[in-house]
Amino acid sequence: MTRKMADERPLKVLRNATFWEIILAIIRGKDYATAIAKDLGKKQPTVTEQLQVLRKSQLIRPAKREKAQRYELNWEAILRAFYEVVFEALDFVLKFRKHLAPAISHLKINSVQDLEKIIPEELIKSFLKEYSTTVAAFGGKKKAFDELVFSFFCALSNLERQHWNLLCKKFNVSNEKALLIVAEVLEFEIYGIELTALTDCLTIGKRRSV
Repeated sequence: MTRKMADERPLKVLRNATFWEIILAIIRGKDYATAIAKDLGKKQPTVTEQLQVLRKSQLIRPAKREKAQRYELNWEAILRAFYEVVFEALDFVLKFRKHLAPAISHLKINSVQDLEKIIPEELIKSFLKEYSTTVAAFGGKKKAFDELVFSFFCALSNLERQHWNLLCKKFNVSNEKALLIVAEVLEFEIYGIELTALTDCLTIGKRRSV
């Protein structure tokens, strides 16, 4: 698997919980410093500084100015970072998960661009938009960017058949099998090691290789 990513800076910024939290706030419509500060319980000067970091990393850009400076997302940079996390995970699987590697090899994912053909951009965008409002409404554990990417695929892998069919139709999924394989492989990374360890604890004299 050949790595072909020119600039990782946006991904590095997204991996910082503070900046990822602000991105989620902007996704749900809090698009200027005062609104973000109120939404996250922070001081406005702090948020203003953090917005400048996000702007320099090209994850956000100034929107049309009204009474206050508003910002809009650079979805291209966010999506590229999302695909990069997936690409890194699949690269790891090829090297260290012998029982899963054949399925990934068969898909011939040699670049981030190959993933774009399997995972529709609009699916990721729609998920992140819905997630940002859902997590704000229900609360719970805050997930880091990478963790959310993996959780997305875990949820995808566990969709009921009717919802899976609806998803494929709504987002024009061209290769259902490939998308499902990617989802199942990344789902293993969520709890596969823990499941193996627990199974080994309960199995006398037997060890299962990962």
